[in-house]
Amino acid sequence: MARKHKHYKSRGNGTGGVTECKGRKKPYRVRITAGYKFDESTGKAKQVTQDLGYFATRAEAEAKLAEYLKSPYDLANKDITLKEVYDLWSKEYFRGIKSSSIRSVTSAFAYCSSLYNMRIRDIRSYHLAGCMNDGYIIPDRGKDKGKKRYATPNTKARMKSVFNMLFDYAMDRELVQRNYARSFDIPENIKQAADEQKKVKRAFSYDDLQSIWNAVGEIEFADMVIVNIYTGFRPSELANLRVENVNLDEGYMRGGGKTKSGTNRVVPIHPVIRQLVEEQYHRLEFQQNVI
Repeated sequence: MARKHKHYKSRGNGTGGVTECKGRKKPYRVRITAGYKFDESTGKAKQVTQDLGYFATRAEAEAKLAEYLKSPYDLANKDITLKEVYDLWSKEYFRGIKSSSIRSVTSAFAYCSSLYNMRIRDIRSYHLAGCMNDGYIIPDRGKDKGKKRYATPNTKARMKSVFNMLFDYAMDRELVQRNYARSFDIPENIKQAADEQKKVKRAFSYDDLQSIWNAVGEIEFADMVIVNIYTGFRPSELANLRVENVNLDEGYMRGGGKTKSGTNRVVPIHPVIRQLVEEQYHRLEFQQNVI
């Protein structure tokens, strides 16, 4: 049996309407004008409508229609979440930027999981500020494994930057009507703490260096710390070196990969560390031959 539809007084063209559909638990249907299509049979433009939803009372339906008319949005993307917008945005943003910058963004966004499944058009400034203040991750390794690790001031500053860019992207695509990320500033105490974290770390003093030299042969990996200091390799870069990356005859090593300019760079072996490098070289050579 066909449902009966009760129509209320008409609105102006293109402003949608509310229809009562008898027999439904939520009988009040809200429809809006999604556009116009040329009808060849009549030679006229025909209105194309879409459902905005069904509601229990007429008041709810009218309120929903009024909300939509005040801030229209693309119905095809009305339920898109913050995480879905991030996935779309990051595919574009990550092209051509340094791997270190990509890690910085992904690391910051990991602290935003409380907002991942929220529709971006429902997110407001207080959601973003609350996420920055209370966002955390739970590491699956290391000393903090299984424990909440809250965002540092530097991470909070990066989170704010990511929010700004995400909402810029969403506004450009008419997914939101306002950039709520740019409607508030980072608190001064977080800015100051972030600035403190960015201060240049002091270099090893002569006494520090001498202490490390004294530890060679006594403390494991002390020799590798010395090699790090004299080559400028990061610990991860040094750990990834293989014997074929080391040329003892010509006195250099080749490695690195964190940045584009630093990838596979040539680093001379300082005479002071040559013996340490040779010892590690022959140890690795033996291990690789055994394998």
